Order: sequence, then structure tokens, then C-alpha cells
Amino acid sequence: MRDALLRLTGVLAVAGAVVAASGSRSGGLHPANPEAPPAGRTGGFGEPTCTECHIGNDVNAFGGRVRIEGVGDRYAPGESHVLTVVMDADETVLAGFQLSARFQSGEEVGQPAGTLRSVDDRTGVIRSETGQPYAQHTPAGTAVATSYGSSWTVEWTAPAAEKVVFHVVATSGNGDNSPLGDLVFASSRQAHPEANHHPTPENPVAAFSPPRRPLDWIPSLLRKANLRPAPDTR
Repeated sequence: MRDALLRLTGVLAVAGAVVAASGSRSGGLHPANPEAPPAGRTGGFGEPTCTECHIGNDVNAFGGRVRIEGVGDRYAPGESHVLTVVMDADETVLAGFQLSARFQSGEEVGQPAGTLRSVDDRTGVIRSETGQPYAQHTPAGTAVATSYGSSWTVEWTAPAAEKVVFHVVATSGNGDNSPLGDLVFASSRQAHPEANHHPTPENPVAAFSPPRRPLDWIPSLLRKANLRPAPDTR
């Protein structure tokens, strides 16, 4: 049912694209990319999505979705987080995704935030010409365990500070080796750094935890402040 509806809308879209392209350039249609998408297709910061190649339907059509699990509204600065990209879409034969992590605030807005790393043969990390990294599927990562969608796991090491925005896009393919009948889903997620409550060595008072016995903590505190207690003249 899905393929029939999507193919009808896709044929109409192709017809329109061919007519539009005929006056400007030969070809006019981009092939789909089952092995790996080109860089910069997450829909974030002015980027296009995979609808440039998988044509005929709007983003997030037919009730499917893509989401990011493994990080909430807050992240632990400098620590590694296991992120899972989950796509829900009926009648999926092949699937793919692309994920980016960029600063949403500060002086480096739009620049890479943290480090993305592959953890298995289903994912890889590429860089655009500007150096922006993207985690995405590999040929092995297009296989699906069920027809209801797919998922991929990557590791993200968070930056030291600033708000981060993740952009992700995923494609549900029907496996017919054409740009028609596929669905594209996109979403984003923001995360703020957790407040840092760790004491710093520069602050001896904050770094010091008094012992239980009263007054015994005073010499220790003075030593941390590079001071010496007055000699006991008793």
C-alpha cells in the first residue's frame, strides 16, 4: 500500500523535475546513495536533507519519525555518551542515516561540538570539505532487523561547555534501486552542559572536606591555603 501511494506521488514529482531540468541541464536527477550519503544532509544550519536524492515526498511524511536516544536535555562535559539513532517507519527494506553535533551557542556556533566515533561496522564518520564531521551508515548499516525501521549506535564525546544541537536525518528505503518510494525523516535535539560541581585546586576552601572531629580541620585548611598555624606556646 505504501509503495503504491509513494510511487504515484514519486512519478508525478519525477515528471515535474524532468521538465524543470530539461531547460537547464542534462540529467537533472540525483541518484540515491545506498552505500553512504554525501556529507551535509542533516537539514541543520541551512543544509538540505536526503530528499535531494530520495524524491517525491515531504520530510516526515506517512507518520514515521527519527529520534536520538542516549542524551537528554543535559550532557556531562568531557564525557562519552552512547547515542542511538532510532527510525520508526513501516515497510522498510533498507535504511540509512546521518547525524551531526554542533555548537548552538558561544563563539563557535555551527562548528563541530565534541567528537563522534563509530563503534561497529554499521556506522562510520566522514568529514565535509569544511571539516564538519558526520556519523552515518555504512553499506552494512543499511540492513534492517525488522520491517518497522532501524537503529544505529555511535559514541559522542561531549565538549567542555556550551549548548549543543544534534541534527539527524534517516531514510526508509523500499529497496527498488530508484529514488522513488522512499521516505525521509529529520529531527533535532538540543542539550546543555551539566553544572560543574567539582571543586578546583585553586580554591582550597572548596576543595577541603572537614574531618568529623571538631577543630582538627583548622591546620589542614591552613596548609591548603599555604599558611602556617601559630606555634603552640602552652
